[in-house]
Amino acid sequence: MRRFDSAACWSTRAVRLDSADLTPHLIKANSEFCLGLMSDAEKSYSTVLALDPKNLDSMMNLAAIAQSRCDDQAAAQWYRRLLDDYPDHAETLKRYGRLAAKALPSPQALTILEAACKANPLDMACLLQLGSLYEQSGRFNDAVVLFRQASQLNPKLSRIADQKLRRLSVLVHEEKTNCSN
Repeated sequence: MRRFDSAACWSTRAVRLDSADLTPHLIKANSEFCLGLMSDAEKSYSTVLALDPKNLDSMMNLAAIAQSRCDDQAAAQWYRRLLDDYPDHAETLKRYGRLAAKALPSPQALTILEAACKANPLDMACLLQLGSLYEQSGRFNDAVVLFRQASQLNPKLSRIADQKLRRLSVLVHEEKTNCSN
């Protein structure tokens, strides 16, 4: 933490010397963010955005600050703004997808998570989340495909995906039995 304290101190001095230079503002904002000084970081990131309206790091961290305050609407607004400027940014899609899974209506969350998984095909958590949403919406076969994919990605963590697969195989079997009667 001392390095961040020192970085924040030096960047504050640099900002005083040249307030139009983006770099010290960004270093100051990142240092404040890492120190947990969220209100200060928010102000500093806003200053960075005034100098560079499409600064990716600032918008990502402002979304994270909003989420840390449980302000899902503000976080979603930052993610949408990010996707307007960087439509294929994988990390933004992933974070927005996770937020969508818990805070948005299912159809909207599905769309966002599908894009996130397309951009992050090797992200086990993303696959599991989308698979769970498919399961909740009755798309069992799609869920099975994603749980199998997730299970193959990391054998050490595959227990979660395997449990979901077992539960889903029972549901799919019941669905087939009910449809054939």
